[in-house]
Formats: sequence, C-alpha cells, structure tokens
Amino acid sequence: MVRFLIPLLLIPWTALALDVNVTVPTASETRFAATCDIIIRDGRLAENTTDDECAAELIKRSMRQTLSRNAETLASRTVRRAAQDERNAVNLEFGSATRRAVCGDGNLDTRAGEVCDDGAGNSRTVADACRTNCRPATCGDGVVDTGEVCDDETTCADDCQGTR
Repeated sequence: MVRFLIPLLLIPWTALALDVNVTVPTASETRFAATCDIIIRDGRLAENTTDDECAAELIKRSMRQTLSRNAETLASRTVRRAAQDERNAVNLEFGSATRRAVCGDGNLDTRAGEVCDDGAGNSRTVADACRTNCRPATCGDGVVDTGEVCDDETTCADDCQGTR
C-alpha cells in the first residue's frame, strides 16, 4: 500500500494544519485483488483463501504456464534443428541436389531440366553457346550455329540448311 500524508489547511495564511492518513492501493495491488477475486469466483480457490495463499497459487500457475511455453518452444526448435540436420545430410550426400536450380549459375541442374549451363557464357547471340534458357544451340533459335546455313523463321528452311 502507498500512504499519503495530506495536510489540510483550515485557515489560509496560517501554519495550522490537520494531518489525515489516506491509503491508496497501487495498480499492481488492484490487479492482484481482482485476479484473486476471479479465480475464487470461478471455484478454483476457496472463498476463505488468504492473500498469501492466492499469491502462492498465482505463482504456481505462472510457473506451469512458463514451463509449458518453454517446452513448446524447445520442441519446435528440436523439430527445426532435425529438419536442418536432414537437409545438411542430403546436401553432403548429393551436393547441389537440394539447392534451388538457377539457369545461368554455372551449375548443371539436370533435375530442373537444364541440358547445359555455362554461367556467364550462356548467350542468345553467340554461335554454338548454351542458350540463356540452359538449352543447347539448335536450328530455329535465330543464331547460325555450326552446321547451319541459315537460322531465321522467314527465309530459312526448317532444317536450317537453305532458303525456302
């Protein structure tokens, strides 16, 4: 409890005063009392429970909740760690098999459908280069490669060996 000493001046301009003690409960005391009232009303504590007994019960409940939350957090972390350990084991065994395939990174990812991947050497315009979609140079890609006479859709034959 917080106690205030409030002087009451009965006569202005004089030193005569009357002291009155007023007791005001703090906010935490008010919350404590309200919480105890609620759990008593709900039947979780007896009607004649003292403040000390109520406080002990609240501490026990708080500890149980904290332990429960800590157990849930620990379980969640354990599952995440186990999943990461599994991913790490797969990475060690298969290398880039679990890495996200990106055409143009210089790593041939056949599981992602790449046929070639020369990294920065991939090109849409250089003859015989791996194309930017990680497919090899072919007739119809718009670039005259080795063995092709022409390579355009309007005048070149479908086999890139001559005009239409």
